[in-house]
Parts: sequence; structure tokens; C-alpha cells
Amino acid sequence: MVWLTVAKMQRAAGADADFAIREVINEVLRDFPEARRETVETYVSNHLIATANPSPDTYRMLHRTRRGHVRLHREGDPVHPGREFGDKTARRSTASEASRELIDWFDVEGANEEVDTEDPLERFAELMRASFDWKSVDPDEYVRQLREGWD
Repeated sequence: MVWLTVAKMQRAAGADADFAIREVINEVLRDFPEARRETVETYVSNHLIATANPSPDTYRMLHRTRRGHVRLHREGDPVHPGREFGDKTARRSTASEASRELIDWFDVEGANEEVDTEDPLERFAELMRASFDWKSVDPDEYVRQLREGWD
């Protein structure tokens, strides 16, 4: 039920959109009023997250984009090794006709959206290395300059 709701939200908002976990929980509870809030919260924040430790589920349906936000997991997103072969979508065999339409949309369009896998910290480190050539600086002289004027 969570995957179906997020897929509906993703298709409407676009591939690059992410959603606050609270927003996802509220939308799931609107779509599935019989669901228990605590159960939905657990699934959205842990059980379906592809990079989370499998405990006990191995689903890889959601990708945590930033703190408190998720989107559908796509090929190329990081995955915890214990979730490598987990389910990525709702099960077609138990899905309604409308739900199968969302699964089909995801299989054709959603799962294949390009994912930026570049590590932002590595990019930052690259920029820092490029911004100053430390090889030309004598470390002892640099420290002496920093300490000039100390009493």
C-alpha cells in the first residue's frame, strides 16, 4: 500500500520530486483508511528504505533523498547489500487493476529515470583539492606564517 501511494505521488509530481515522510504517511492513511498509523510509519521510515539494514524485511522500494524525505527507489540508487534482491514494487499478483497500471508505469518510465550517483562529499573534496595546490607549500613555512604575531 505504501509503494502504491508513493508511486501515485511520484507519477503526479515527476521523477525528481521527493516527499516528506509525514506527507507520505498522511497520504497512505487517506488512500487506505484501514491501515494503522504506527505500521505505516515503520514501513515508510525503515522497512521499505533500500539503504536501511534489513530488519527483517529486504524491500528496496523507497530511497531516502535527504533527512525525512523519500521517493521511489530506482536502478542506480544505493542499496544495502542485504536488500539487493528485495522487492522493488508492489506485487502484481495481488494488485488491483489500478495498481497494476502504476506498476506498469514504474516498470516502463519510473524505474529507468536517470539517477545522479555522484557522491556530493567526493565532489566537494575534488573542488577543494582543485582550489589550492598544497604541493607548492612548505608545511613548516605555512605553520610559521600562521603563528606570526602570537605572543
